[in-house]
Amino acid sequence: MTSVIRTPPVLSTARLDALPWAHASGPFRAIAHDFVVRTCDPALGEYLGAVLDPLSLDGQAGDGLDTSRAYSVLDRGDVTKNRYALYFGRERLALTPSGSFVVATLLWHVNRRAVESGDGYVLVHAGAVEWDGRAVLFPAPMESGKTTLVAGLVRAGARYLSDEAAAIDPETLRVHPFPKSLTVGAGSWEVLADLTPDVDPEVTRRYLLTEWHVDARTIRPDAIAPPTAPAFVIAPRYERDAGTALSPMTRAQAVMEMGQNSFNLSHHGRRGVEVLAMVARRSTCHRLVVGDLDVACALLRDVLST
Repeated sequence: MTSVIRTPPVLSTARLDALPWAHASGPFRAIAHDFVVRTCDPALGEYLGAVLDPLSLDGQAGDGLDTSRAYSVLDRGDVTKNRYALYFGRERLALTPSGSFVVATLLWHVNRRAVESGDGYVLVHAGAVEWDGRAVLFPAPMESGKTTLVAGLVRAGARYLSDEAAAIDPETLRVHPFPKSLTVGAGSWEVLADLTPDVDPEVTRRYLLTEWHVDARTIRPDAIAPPTAPAFVIAPRYERDAGTALSPMTRAQAVMEMGQNSFNLSHHGRRGVEVLAMVARRSTCHRLVVGDLDVACALLRDVLST
């Protein structure tokens, strides 16, 4: 536990480095966003290290890290109202009494910076998996059930590319992995109960964790896919109690679905639209209404295996 310290909006790297950090992990890479994480609470540090481990940069040790790109989580003690402070580099991102909020803010900021760093790719807000050597894109807005569908497919034998952003190389059209831990909301815990993560109960209690973060490699050790050429574009929509059904989608509609859900199409301009059109031309395209996860996965297995 640290003593209470001042946590201004900007705090020098030297002052942050001088604090008694109990745990450090990384380096990690989220698309092109490189970072490390350090915490005052060793249990929280181990938890965040496990959540972020799919993004680890292989072959680089956790000592001597570039702390100018560090997420620093300070626990200022229970004698102060705003117990937790979160910095990225010198900039304060959060000052809050809520452990849940500080964890959520850190992971949100990683995703945001990942997307902002990804202009070398055409980035589509989509789940993505690899099935039999072919990439399947699921472009859709938030709350469409992308993560649940991707988790169900990985459980059924697919390999994981992302539940957040399909990173399409504009030269090769291959979809590159952004294999962050699957973020599973409480509404999907029942249908994915076998994926319940093993989390220290003290971390769950102290930080009031309201989401699961599931490393796809806990489903299957080889679950993370390499860069893969696309062959399917399937626009999902979750409808509670609806009949689960696949229907054809034109390639023009597929381009529209990907474009409407692109993170950085404005950066790429006409070239980005051409990339999405090339992806659609080489893909089989469908819409998918999901009312039952198991039925949806069975339908998709049949389509993807043809």
